[in-house]
Amino acid sequence: MKSNKKINKKLQKSLVVIARLLASLVLVGVLLTLIPLSVPRLLGYETYNVVSGSMEPEIPVGSLLLVKPIDPYEVQEGDIIAYYSNAVVVSHRVVTNNTFDGRFVTKGDANADEDLKDVDYTELIGIVEHHYAFLGAAGAYISTSSGKLFIAELIICSMLLFIVSDKIKI
Repeated sequence: MKSNKKINKKLQKSLVVIARLLASLVLVGVLLTLIPLSVPRLLGYETYNVVSGSMEPEIPVGSLLLVKPIDPYEVQEGDIIAYYSNAVVVSHRVVTNNTFDGRFVTKGDANADEDLKDVDYTELIGIVEHHYAFLGAAGAYISTSSGKLFIAELIICSMLLFIVSDKIKI
């Protein structure tokens, strides 16, 4: 009879450890996903998700762009900028900065030719300072209603695992 009690105690301790470990892993996963999506905004960056392959292989589809505002006159040839084109955010490399005209000549790395339309200084969002593969797709999903619900469900499940692990009698 005593050996059954020892086995039950060991099983209960194992379940508590597994529940707490799983809850901790889920919370760490949520934090590791949310931090890179929110902290850059606190540091003055705008964040964007790459949806086309015009800058591949340098910037793959699904990447998260960190864009810092910049004076258009400071943009150099070869910099990657983000700008508005017909209400869509585009990121392409600067071929020429025509400071006299107030326009950029741009080109996507994967495109054979320069862009047909020059980018006016008023369309500039900023310079792409960093990009992280796959985080843009995650950020795009998390910003949807179902993504927010999924994150909330993960957090609730973690909390429930902690509560259940506390209730197990050891």
